[in-house]
Amino acid sequence: MILARLKQETQPQHEAVERRLGLFDHPPTRDSYRTLLRRFYGFHEPVEARIGGLADWSQLGFDFDRRRKAALLEQDLQALGDTRATLDALPRCPDLPDLSSVPRALGCLYVLEGSTLGGQYITRHLGKLPGGPFPTAFFASYGDEVGAMWKAFGAFLTAYSQARADDDVIVASARDTFAALGAWLPAVGETA
Repeated sequence: MILARLKQETQPQHEAVERRLGLFDHPPTRDSYRTLLRRFYGFHEPVEARIGGLADWSQLGFDFDRRRKAALLEQDLQALGDTRATLDALPRCPDLPDLSSVPRALGCLYVLEGSTLGGQYITRHLGKLPGGPFPTAFFASYGDEVGAMWKAFGAFLTAYSQARADDDVIVASARDTFAALGAWLPAVGETA
């Protein structure tokens, strides 16, 4: 099954990204949190644009637009003082994963959608920290619907995988996405 394979074969890259974030071991300041969200925005915004333009997702039976997170990041960053002008001027990740096909996009989406599960833990953790409140629209993402959204994505990915022989490409893309994201995100406590 593709989901089990993805989990197993991306575990080292997933753990490396979690270590780089260090949100549970090193509580963020407002400045380091803003830097982190800005980097997530610089990744999500161009990735979502590429994936959105890649295919007619609705014809494939997948509501990609419902899964976009850039607007949630904009909301959080504006709560931290950014303006439309500062958001537009933020750097974008120059080394995005290859998103040239639907299987490659699905590997990337495995990472982005999977992060919504961890985002629930991060949201609760941030709510307990001094220096808050921290805006968490991005990490809270789908709120109470996270589990249902993950299951729906998993069902779509599984059906896609069973109908095509693209599993190797999907897994490689997920690994590439973790690597690109890990290289782009700030190290623990970074504020610039």
